[in-house]
Amino acid sequence: MKTPTFLLTILIALCAVTAVGNELAIRSTASGVQFQELASGRGDAVGPGDVVTIHFIAWIETDGNKGNIIFNSYEQDNPVTFKLGTDKVIQGWNDVVTGMKPGEIRLSFIPHDLAYGDKSLGDMLPANTDLIYEIELIGVK
Repeated sequence: MKTPTFLLTILIALCAVTAVGNELAIRSTASGVQFQELASGRGDAVGPGDVVTIHFIAWIETDGNKGNIIFNSYEQDNPVTFKLGTDKVIQGWNDVVTGMKPGEIRLSFIPHDLAYGDKSLGDMLPANTDLIYEIELIGVK
């Protein structure tokens, strides 16, 4: 039996909407970090205690948008490795990376209190600055 063309068109459209809908969904952690999944990963999700390696791009948040880039680990060829759930990185990273799978990329909004708080990083980052990160989980040990 042949499937009518209009039913096939509707099915394709629904699949596309579902994929876009899942990809664009904004989720929040209990602490207030918001993120979107830009690319899916494969394998097991990471959790506290896992040693993870990430690449990232960091922007200053400006009126809900990406402002100035403050760091790009891709350009520096300098991924970061840390034990998930420790205080070796900002709390926002622990929150957004938890649950990621290798290869996954998330775009995240990290409020200043989960980033650098009232500390400034010289001229590069004023105190009490909200940040936007694109984070790619590239490895797990």
